[in-house]
Amino acid sequence: MKKNQYKNGNKHGLCESYYSNDKLRYKGYYKDDKKHGYWEEYYYNGTISDKGYYKDGKRYGYWEYYHSNGWLWMKRNFKDDKKHGLWASYYSNDKLRYKRYFKDGKPHGYWEDYLNAKITRDNVLIQFFL
Repeated sequence: MKKNQYKNGNKHGLCESYYSNDKLRYKGYYKDDKKHGYWEEYYYNGTISDKGYYKDGKRYGYWEYYHSNGWLWMKRNFKDDKKHGLWASYYSNDKLRYKRYFKDGKPHGYWEDYLNAKITRDNVLIQFFL
């Protein structure tokens, strides 16, 4: 089942979709038929999959992604649907797995990998600064 709002024939406002088990599949806002504003998507079991913001149909700003069991998997930042800023991933025990930095969709700056909450590698991506 879907619940949509329309304006001049285009999706506009809060829209929702549900799985066959009546659990929420997604809810979010549209503006002129493009995703725009806060958005949430869910797994079939009802736990949240991801949440963040869209701007004119493109992911923008801070997003969180979760495993189907509910634990936080990743934090990501976007600008015009491109990787931009910090991307981080977590182990199932909530400890940081890695940090990556991007600028306009390309790797930028330091990348850090962690093992048991200790830094195992610290790389500078020199090739992107040449």
